[in-house]
Amino acid sequence: MANQKNKSHQKKAESKSSAQNILLSYKFWLYFIPILSFVLYINTLSHDFVLDDEAVITKNKFVLQGISGWPSILKTYYWAGYWENYSGLYRPFSLLWFALIKQLFGLNPHVFHFLNVLLYSLCSFLLFKLLYTVFKKENLILSVLITLFFVVHPMHTEVVANVKSADELFSFLFFLFSTQILVSTQELSLTKKILSAALLFCALLSKEGAILFIPAQFILLWMINPVAIIIDDDDDFHIMNVIWRNPISCGVDVLAKICHRIEIGGGLFLRLFFI
Repeated sequence: MANQKNKSHQKKAESKSSAQNILLSYKFWLYFIPILSFVLYINTLSHDFVLDDEAVITKNKFVLQGISGWPSILKTYYWAGYWENYSGLYRPFSLLWFALIKQLFGLNPHVFHFLNVLLYSLCSFLLFKLLYTVFKKENLILSVLITLFFVVHPMHTEVVANVKSADELFSFLFFLFSTQILVSTQELSLTKKILSAALLFCALLSKEGAILFIPAQFILLWMINPVAIIIDDDDDFHIMNVIWRNPISCGVDVLAKICHRIEIGGGLFLRLFFI
């Protein structure tokens, strides 16, 4: 009888230990998170086209041509396939994507929605992978919590449920790919640098808001491998590969320096970029 109780307690302990090992497993979360992302938005697979889907898919003359419309998409602004008014936007990547889907599957809204949810799942997969790389193995739980918060946040509903918003998904996706390359190793080869830059450029071709990912990458790399930016008496920048204990203070110094430069030579700067 005593032996049976001992065996029962031993099995419970092993079961508990096994569950804990699973929850602390990187591979478990690497696959669970994208699956959760997909399940959360699986209800959108039965949805139809709505709102701006008409302008970029169902009534866009270039997208309706399939891949034969790619040259026109690459040569024109974002809304050119729907109306003639110049919008100043250039986002060819999502239009190329829609034209490819149209070529392969026709105007089936369920396929478009399925691929949108799949893109969101891939984003969550890469986000967790990136955070795990940044925070290292000892902070697995932190990476999991941040990614889960991102995945379940209702703010993403419009982006995932609206097919047109594939431009947002691609922009974030390319940023994650680009950043993962940058943080993967201490020493980057020229090939990896070019590939990372090319992926970031693809993020910009997806949506112009990706321009904000550039300072985000700079800050992230600074956190991982800090550098000190020293301003000498001649008002020049010198970047040294040393550990900087107070990056915020350094950032303030740099910002003050930039403002000083703009104050002196800002006229040309403003004319070139803002006027």
